[in-house]
Amino acid sequence: MTPPEPRRNALERVGTIAPKPRNTPAAPALDPNFFRVRGPVPVALAAQHAIAAEDAIAFTPAPGDARAFERLRAAGVIREAGKGRYWLDLAAYHADSDARRRHLWPLALGGAVIVAALVVLFYRG
Repeated sequence: MTPPEPRRNALERVGTIAPKPRNTPAAPALDPNFFRVRGPVPVALAAQHAIAAEDAIAFTPAPGDARAFERLRAAGVIREAGKGRYWLDLAAYHADSDARRRHLWPLALGGAVIVAALVVLFYRG
């Protein structure tokens, strides 16, 4: 009596790559603005491709940018990968930017309403 033949999957039986099932979800699309950054410190880090811990660079901000650098470090946007080597966490950058935008838009809207009220109040027509 011979031992039974081991079971083989479809790929081994056919010998070619199995076709992808039709109903599998596609990979999520990356937002094209994901790599856009504003401000001198994030732009400097992104320009040198310091966007991952393994790509961290030695970075010292300009004297005028030291305050912004420290604010971004405190927010977790700029991370330290060792002695004086920093990298930009893009996901944290966009989360911080969105949070600031959510807090500032009511102020901008209120300012616009006040300016419009002053224009209507002093309009002579």
